Amino acid sequence: MRKKDKTKFPVARIKKIMQMDEEVGKMAQATPVLISKSLELFMQSIVDDVSKHARACNARKISPTHLKRCVESTECYDFLKDIVESVVDDGDGGGAEVCVAKVAEMEEGGVEAQIKSEGLGGGGGGAP
Repeated sequence: MRKKDKTKFPVARIKKIMQMDEEVGKMAQATPVLISKSLELFMQSIVDDVSKHARACNARKISPTHLKRCVESTECYDFLKDIVESVVDDGDGGGAEVCVAKVAEMEEGGVEAQIKSEGLGGGGGGAP
């Protein structure tokens, strides 16, 4: 018995969309599954990056503005710039420059900088 791959995006729908293009002929059975998994990983990556921007602005909810700031400040999302340019910057969290600078600082310092900035230091675990 063959194991079914669990994907978050419908493989049949991906195959149908791909076949709408006249240049696409036959494709291997694994191709839509691979596209589905790639889309899943991309979505996880962009959501993680946008949530970093939201946290840097001390926001409780992710907004379109956070997505716009993430796309504008991250080089690998340059292909999305024309899509997000129409989003109005609502100016929450002290301005785009402040939030982008905080995210850059967190990425440079790694986890330690993030822990310090969020006040999650903890301590040695000994008796008080």
